[in-house]
Amino acid sequence: PLELTTQDIRSGCLHVCIIRANDRERIGGVFYFHPEEDPDYLNIDGSWLNSCPYAVVHRVATAPDTKGIATFCLNWAYEQFPNIKIDTHDDNIPMQHLLAKLGFTCCGHTTLKSGDSRLIYQNKLRREQQLHRDNFLAFTVLTPSQPLLSEVLLLTLDFLQIILRFFIFSLAL
Repeated sequence: PLELTTQDIRSGCLHVCIIRANDRERIGGVFYFHPEEDPDYLNIDGSWLNSCPYAVVHRVATAPDTKGIATFCLNWAYEQFPNIKIDTHDDNIPMQHLLAKLGFTCCGHTTLKSGDSRLIYQNKLRREQQLHRDNFLAFTVLTPSQPLLSEVLLLTLDFLQIILRFFIFSLAL
């Protein structure tokens, strides 16, 4: 995960949502966004809504004490490129609900190069949704020389720890 985050930064595809509150700024979330064809989306168990060019969103992570960041990030991505594909774990119910709420359609499953299975989603045409920018600053693309790197990496590591705890809890059931 640390190598993947570093690769996302070097490729210029890691986007950061900065929260402004009480004249302070901090990272509210990070995600990968890029208009590209994802090799994991070529052979799927299901069917896409269309075969038009698309952008992908991966690795959405939000700070634990925030609300609305993931919605803001996905709506921002949709504003940049109105044909989005994204995948998530079968067990990631909060993300599945969020994608449905934002008008994404579950299009089936894909098997990643690693052998892991993911649910795949694509946005469908929807009315414009208001981006509530009052508390959020503009997105920035993180570069390796920026001082926010350590905060992004810590946020990503916190996110991965939460996922690990979730899976351990699921296994215990």
